[in-house]
Amino acid sequence: MECRFQNPNSRAEEGNRETSDGELVTKKKQKKTKRKRKQERRQIHPRNKYAEVAPDFCYLASLYPSFAPFVTFTEKAHLARIDWTDYNATRELTRTLLFHDFGIQW
Repeated sequence: MECRFQNPNSRAEEGNRETSDGELVTKKKQKKTKRKRKQERRQIHPRNKYAEVAPDFCYLASLYPSFAPFVTFTEKAHLARIDWTDYNATRELTRTLLFHDFGIQW
């Protein structure tokens, strides 16, 4: 039968190693080098209508009053934007784009 408890005098614990001069280096002391992931930018499909030119939220808000309440402007650059975390804003954007670009009324 194997003993489940390790001998406290044992220097060969799992994850520990000894240096060439006999010094015990514990797992906590070992410096781990983490690999950095390359941040790959997600790409839009090349045939996507908005792959090269993003929709102009300001123009869409002026044409469609139902979309206007969801458009806000940045203070520094005065760019129109929407809150992507707001379900109603993204839903209304989808509805507006489908009607404006494809004539689909939803």
